[in-house]
Amino acid sequence: MWQILGISDEVETCERCGKTNLKRTVVLTDGEGETYVGTECASRLMGRDSSYINRKAREVQYEADKERERAEWSTIMNAMHYRFLKLNVLMNGERSERRLRLGFEKVISQTGMTAETVIAHLSSRWGEERVAPLKEMC
Repeated sequence: MWQILGISDEVETCERCGKTNLKRTVVLTDGEGETYVGTECASRLMGRDSSYINRKAREVQYEADKERERAEWSTIMNAMHYRFLKLNVLMNGERSERRLRLGFEKVISQTGMTAETVIAHLSSRWGEERVAPLKEMC
């Protein structure tokens, strides 16, 4: 029983019929490995019309991309959690500008995010007023 895993634009040759220069291939699995095929071969293998294959492949790819983005965001958030807590303490307590700047720079360097992205995230979580000192630093 074949299952659609997604779409690939990296593989341009159908592994079933050998057709080349495909704009994209459908990634299928039979439980033993991945197979890259064109939409016509995918529809033959699955016994469905090509419009179903196209729609289903886009849906599966969209969900996979969304899940990957969630996982990436979760990783970023876990990395930032400690630094954000430390920044929060600095912003609420002793607000030495030098210490606040160093903490902010560490968040940016550890996460690879831009200063604007970090500030946007902090603003949504803590509010504009508490993040104003960081905005002034940029």
